[in-house]
Amino acid sequence: MGMTRGLLVLLVMVATLARGGSGDIWNTASSDNARIVDERINKMLERLSHKAYDSDRDHLFSIFKKTQKEFLHRYTQYSSMDQLATGDFDCLTATSLFAEILERSGFRYRIMETNYHIFLLVETSGGEVLIETTDRFEGFVESPDEIARAIKDYRTEVPTESNSKKCYQYGFEMYNEISPRQLSGLLYFNQAVKAYNDGAWLLCSEKIVLAENHYNSPRVATLASLLVCAISVNEIPSADKHKVIENLKQIERVSGQPVASR
Repeated sequence: MGMTRGLLVLLVMVATLARGGSGDIWNTASSDNARIVDERINKMLERLSHKAYDSDRDHLFSIFKKTQKEFLHRYTQYSSMDQLATGDFDCLTATSLFAEILERSGFRYRIMETNYHIFLLVETSGGEVLIETTDRFEGFVESPDEIARAIKDYRTEVPTESNSKKCYQYGFEMYNEISPRQLSGLLYFNQAVKAYNDGAWLLCSEKIVLAENHYNSPRVATLASLLVCAISVNEIPSADKHKVIENLKQIERVSGQPVASR
């Protein structure tokens, strides 16, 4: 499995649907696109419900293959939940989609977060299965040894730099089980990262606040600090700079910690 899948890799430029469980993830999508995906999920699960399975693991594998085939067509870094309607995905949005489908199918699962990746651990009568949502060929991992090996790789993964892009590496190590609400916070966070990479400083600050409201993660404060540095060294209208600072002060009020020295 390739190791750079675009989850939360900050490329630093140099110089709702009414459902249970995982419904929060759709807050980041437009109502029209959420409805399109919702209807397609229902149709897929209706078809699968008429099949006979030897075990719940076989049922899970069928869900994995069908979801890959019907929804996940083009890997696009920092894609949004809206883009699932047209087949574009990244690790985070694909995991969000699977979480929704597993919720509706009655499977118990855990959403696991590392510094630069996210994946699912799903309970079956034959033991846990790891689902790597961006790998349609080897992303259904059943062997306990292979699961342990994959998790070790995820936990030691670092972003890959290129000649044109410099990657930021976090100064902390994360390996957490997160809730669907926190997952929606990461979706907002990825939007903030994309805005940062595009130099859209005000939009970045707005998305950071949304991310913080859903998930008080150390990565949010890290991005906020980088944003403060960015607006101090880049030309930006004073009114926009003031709005960025005011937005970031909301994070301070929530966390009680300053996001950076100013």
